[in-house]
Amino acid sequence: MTTKIIRPVEIVEPVFARASTATYLDAQGLVQTAAANVQRPMIVGGELRGVLIEPAATNLFTYSEALADASWLQGAALANFFTPDASPITDIKGTFTARRFTCADPQVLFLRKYFSSIAAGTTLTVSMWVYVPAQAGITSWLLHTDLDDLDAGSAVLSTAFGKWVRATSSVSASAARTVVDMNLLVNGGGVPPVGFVLHVCCLQLEVGGVSSYIP
Repeated sequence: MTTKIIRPVEIVEPVFARASTATYLDAQGLVQTAAANVQRPMIVGGELRGVLIEPAATNLFTYSEALADASWLQGAALANFFTPDASPITDIKGTFTARRFTCADPQVLFLRKYFSSIAAGTTLTVSMWVYVPAQAGITSWLLHTDLDDLDAGSAVLSTAFGKWVRATSSVSASAARTVVDMNLLVNGGGVPPVGFVLHVCCLQLEVGGVSSYIP
């Protein structure tokens, strides 16, 4: 006869820790904030799919929700290509921090940010929430970035109108740079016409890939 010894198994509850607050998208697609040490739900298509876990990241854009701040070059500082003002629509957080840009001169550059130095070999990813209303003659749009008008970034075409979309563009510095330009193109890469309107909010700049929004 064989005797089996059954040993009790201790179930250890995993401990979750995060030193700071962090954001996530809720079932309605709005940005919400979880407190430090509180897990974030990963919601896809309006359904809970698990826990959202990401490596630490930093938003290198200052005043990411204060786009009227003087550190953002726009309007007259960029030859009045686009006319900026406060957006009248609620942003992705359900508040009113978005900025509206209206094309006044057929150009693509609508926003610029200076840095003391961006090291050669650095790959940066710009992300922002963009709302483009349906407009006559516009079938698509895309966010495009560049560094010092020399290093061109990637672009992803969007055909979404009348809703907030997170647009991203990655760019690598081939030499030391100081300027990040944000450009908006339409209809597969064309220049926006006079009167074209877009709204933006919650801008982010990271080294490497993109993570959840960091205020």
